[in-house]
Amino acid sequence: MEVLDITGRTVKVLVDNVTGIGEHSLTFDGSKLPSGIYFYRLRTATGFMQSKKMLLVK
Repeated sequence: MEVLDITGRTVKVLVDNVTGIGEHSLTFDGSKLPSGIYFYRLRTATGFMQSKKMLLVK
């Protein structure tokens, strides 16, 4: 799972390994990033990929 800025550049990689089946949670610390629109992208080992938009407000 990674966080991207509005231009598509990766600003933070939250998880970069394969995890087991089940529910997982992550904490994202955006305190060093400016306020704005970001995207987070999840990729699975099976090839599934999903992106969502988020708004970081300080």
